[in-house]
Amino acid sequence: MTPICDECGIRYEDDQAECPLCARRSPPQRGSIPEAHSARHFREVITFTAFSAGLLTFITDLAYSGSPGWSRIPLLSLGYAWLTMFLLSLARRAKYLQVMVAWVSTGGYLYFLSGLTGGEGWFYPTAISMVAAAAVISLLVTAVIRLFHMSFPGRVSTGLVGVALLTVCIDLILTPG
Repeated sequence: MTPICDECGIRYEDDQAECPLCARRSPPQRGSIPEAHSARHFREVITFTAFSAGLLTFITDLAYSGSPGWSRIPLLSLGYAWLTMFLLSLARRAKYLQVMVAWVSTGGYLYFLSGLTGGEGWFYPTAISMVAAAAVISLLVTAVIRLFHMSFPGRVSTGLVGVALLTVCIDLILTPG
């Protein structure tokens, strides 16, 4: 079982001396739910929620239009959200893998979205470059935070520097020549 912070309720590793979110140094409470059970429960809840919302969206589309039409994009969005959360919950201890899962699934989502909308002209020159830049910057931010064992304010500052770098990258991508 993993410790839970008294202040903010976040779970963290046994070997950490302070909460990674609020930096409180008081002794943590012990969680009452085994970690594997709570992770499995989380995956079950997101699966049920995504499936229910998808089914409701599809049935509504069929009821009003008689054939699947507009529901393709919301169903793709639900599938993307489900897949991303499911994979992130499986890779909860591998921070670098979590970053890559998030950006690879985002790139896949944008690719399928471009196929559904018939607008592949924006995907290759724009979306791939932005997703790649975001993935590299996210990995760098994660590496810096982990390398220097930053406190919460340091993490926020590093994240903001990452956002600024991404903004510059997006500007360079969108500004021709």
